[in-house]
Formats: sequence, C-alpha cells, structure tokens
Amino acid sequence: MSRTAPVATGEQSEFFEPSDLPAEIPDGFKKAIGVVQVAMGRLGFLHRKLYNVMIANAYEGLGEGRSQFSIPASMMAELAGFESNNYQVLYDHCRALMQTEVLTLNFDNRQKGRGGRPARTTRPRRGGTTLIADFDVIEGGTINYSFSSKMAGLLHDPEQYIWMALSIQNRFSSKYELSLFENCIRYVGIGSTGFKDVEEWRAVLGAEEPTYDQFKDLNKKVLKPAAAGVNGKSGILVVPEFERSNRRIARIKFNVRENPQLSLLDHKTHSLIRNCPTYKAARAMGLEDVVAIHFIETKGETYVAEALSYVERRNPKNPGGYLAHALRSGYGGLSEQQRGEAEEAETRRKTLQATRETTQRLQATQEALEAQFAQHRAARVRTLLAGLSGARRAEVIDAISTDIAIPSVAREWEALARDPDRLPEARKGTRKIMGDRLEDVLLARWGAAEDLDIEAFRAAGTPET
Repeated sequence: MSRTAPVATGEQSEFFEPSDLPAEIPDGFKKAIGVVQVAMGRLGFLHRKLYNVMIANAYEGLGEGRSQFSIPASMMAELAGFESNNYQVLYDHCRALMQTEVLTLNFDNRQKGRGGRPARTTRPRRGGTTLIADFDVIEGGTINYSFSSKMAGLLHDPEQYIWMALSIQNRFSSKYELSLFENCIRYVGIGSTGFKDVEEWRAVLGAEEPTYDQFKDLNKKVLKPAAAGVNGKSGILVVPEFERSNRRIARIKFNVRENPQLSLLDHKTHSLIRNCPTYKAARAMGLEDVVAIHFIETKGETYVAEALSYVERRNPKNPGGYLAHALRSGYGGLSEQQRGEAEEAETRRKTLQATRETTQRLQATQEALEAQFAQHRAARVRTLLAGLSGARRAEVIDAISTDIAIPSVAREWEALARDPDRLPEARKGTRKIMGDRLEDVLLARWGAAEDLDIEAFRAAGTPET
C-alpha cells in the first residue's frame, strides 16, 4: 500500500494537495482554482436573468481584456424576458447588482520556497468586489455597464470557480464543517479529494486534540457530523472512504459531487451551447453571441438551424441582421442537410432540456420562497410604518423621495402629498416603485436579519415549498 509523506512540522497548511490524484485529468474535469461567494439574499429571478444577459453580451469582450460594455435597453429587456418599458425597474435592478457583494477565495496562491522551489504550504488569497462596477441606464437608448478588473477575470473563465451563495458559509455550525467544505469543494469536477493520512485530515480539520486520537472518536465526533453538515447545508455532497493498514484506518478520502442548487450564473448551459455547430454557424453569419445563445436556449437548435438555412438561400447583404430578423419572425424550413443532422441536434437538445428542467424546478422553488419573502417584508413594513413617530416618519419620506428617475412617478408622488398611506390610490407603476423604496428604507433601518436576507428568512423556519 502506498503511503504519503507526513505533513512537515512548523506552520500548518490550511489546505492540502492530494498526492495520488491521476497525473492527467480527463478533458472536462478539472479542479476549481477558487470559490466565488455572492451575497444573493436580495437578488430575485429578474436580477439573475439580467445579469446572465450582461455576461453573455460581454463574453467576447472579456476574452479580449475589455471590462466596459453596452447593450440596447430593448434587447436587454427582450433577452431577459422583461416585457415592459419601465426603465425605473431596470435602473433599480442594475443598482442592486452594483451593490451586491462578491467575495473570493483563491486556492492556488502559492508562496515561493527557498532557491525558487515551490513552498509546501498553500496560502489562500481572499478578496472582494461587486457584481458590476458601475452602470448608466439611458431611457429609450442603451445600458452601459462595466466589471471591475477582478470580476472580469472571474467571468472570463467562470467554470474554473465554484459559484455559490455567500450565505452558505454562514450556515455551518462548526469549524469542522467549514474546513471539510473548503477542502472538498474544489474537487467537484474531479470526483474525489484523493487519499490522505488520518493525521493530515485531523490537521486540516483542526481536530488534533488528544480526544480524537482514537479513530472511533474522530469518526463519531468530527467526520460524521462534519459530512452531515456539508451535505445538508451546502452545494456539494461528500462521502468518506477509508483505507486500512494493519487492521486500522490509515487513510481517508472524500468522494465529492455537486448537489444541484439555484446558481447565479448559467455559464454551464452557455458553454454547452457555444460548442454546438448551430451556434458556431450563427456566429459565423454575424449573429451576436448573446442573441445566438438566447434563441438556441429558448427556441432550440433546430429552430435556429432552420433560420440559418433560410438566410443562406436568400443571401442578403447583411446576413447577421437578416438572421436576427428571421429568428424573431420564425422564417425558414428544414433543409435536407439539417434533416440529416437532426438526430445529433436532438441528442444535444435533450441534454440542454434536462439542464433547463433542473433549473426550472429550482427556479420554481426559489420563486415560491421569494413570494413568501415578499409577503413577509410587506407585513413588516406595515407594522414598522404604523409604529413610527412623526419625526422618524418624516425622515423616511424624505429618504424615499430623492433620486426618482421617472418624472411622471415623481409628479404623482408629490400629488399624493408624499403620503405612504395613499399609495393604494396611485397607478400600478408608481405604487410598485415607491412601495419598493419605502420597503428598502424601513427594513434597512429597523428590519431584522430575516427581513433583509432571503437565506436568513429561509433559515428562520419558512415552510418547505
């Protein structure tokens, strides 16, 4: 039985590197080089869709090193499924994205050893940014936005990172759960951490007390509870596997796989689409990346292939623009060549459909939770507003009356004498915008954790949906 060398004495590494993983990892399987945690507590379904449109629109530019991008507001709304011309909503959603915290943990920040040799220890590098750095919403025109240099680097190759909600880390109830999670999460794509000596696992988990010298005690009080915590609270599932030497447990590895959960990014689906022949043909004809992804994702590969054949037969001067028009209008029919490729396209369609169905189920669960959260917040707003003194009520009204981007909303709010109790008299758009602002101000000042963060609301004991 092969054995790994014991950890060197002195400063202990916070993370380990298994020595017995395959020398060459098959294509499509790679170790994540870091974790990206997003504070998704207040982000709803539309936030996620808008952000994915922003990323798809920026895909090529990110590869070229750019960080500033523009997209027509009408295209942003169409691709996100937002059937409205309400620019205030786009403005407020972009502002929420700009204010959303992103924390990073990079595993591969190694310090050099003596003589230029790599050090044995791995020092994780932690940092932070926001989903977007800045934005402008030009009514009737375009949306300009940019990513910080750190965020642009993360988005350029998102599959190298594990993306998850920032609140996951706060769910863990012990240091053993958190340490096991951090040491297993980067091996999701590989499937296993590889075997390490029991003593090395004790070191990285922080269970080196004499209490755990006997394996049965270590297993009962550390390994089993930590694995149960990771499996029940995070986006991965871990299963330990033991190796014996002289009838004693000598080494441990954890098999690791993804525990599907609603993600901020659709980069896995988009990666599949970008590798299909229909996408490549549409791009070669001049169709924008974000539009090609949208129609293949929503209409299917066969639909786009039909439109491609139609445009090829017409041979227009501007094939990219003509193709976009054909896709929106449903022109074209299957050619003989495309019928011959239908079987391959159907296989890819089933793969994408399975991914979409999983996402839809998770989205339905998330939307139900968001509806409960919205009802809870509305009830809290009514309670808080009723209990405000005159001075504090005036402060709240002043706070929500500034920075109203739509003149008609500002005028109607003034016509209501800035009275929150009269909001039911307002038009639907004004009622929604000013109601959201009132909610944000009241709960930011006097709300509890479960009023502000949907994950805290869930943890507080909302019924399963």
